[in-house]
Amino acid sequence: EAFYKELGYGYLSLGSIVLGIPPNAQLNAALSQDGTPEFHVVSESARVIPRAFSAPRSGGQWRTFMSSIRAQLDKQGATTFHEDGPWGRELVAEQANAMLRLIGVEGPRWMLEVRVVSTKDKADEAMEQAREIVGNFIVNRGNDPMPAGELLPMEIPQEITASLNQARQQLAQQQAA
Repeated sequence: EAFYKELGYGYLSLGSIVLGIPPNAQLNAALSQDGTPEFHVVSESARVIPRAFSAPRSGGQWRTFMSSIRAQLDKQGATTFHEDGPWGRELVAEQANAMLRLIGVEGPRWMLEVRVVSTKDKADEAMEQAREIVGNFIVNRGNDPMPAGELLPMEIPQEITASLNQARQQLAQQQAA
């Protein structure tokens, strides 16, 4: 709490990950396409979507993830390339007016994958904002054994869980219709 207070940030602890939220951003909870809860830190230029995974002690999981995601994006017709960032290689994809940047951060037995979504004209500003936001996330891997590549479990506050359950019901109704 003191760390984020000193920064002037808000925060949300999800157990395995603590999301720092800068004063010029807000937090949105949503469901991914497979119904998994995800949290978006949304600024003027970027939507920052983090996911924390278990990883092997030896590291190297980010490169494997990045190669797989790049192949999927290439199949979808996106233009993809790599750029060096503060935590290593980042994957950038451009399609129509949308930009997607994938940032990977590897720690001891964990990996943070962060998707940054923006419009083409705000891509540079989005990259700067996203890197600042990512630099203030905290990952709590825990000590329990987990297979590499598994999402770290989140502890979602009750009020957010209620909203997500309502969204799941609406999604199920839309799919049934």
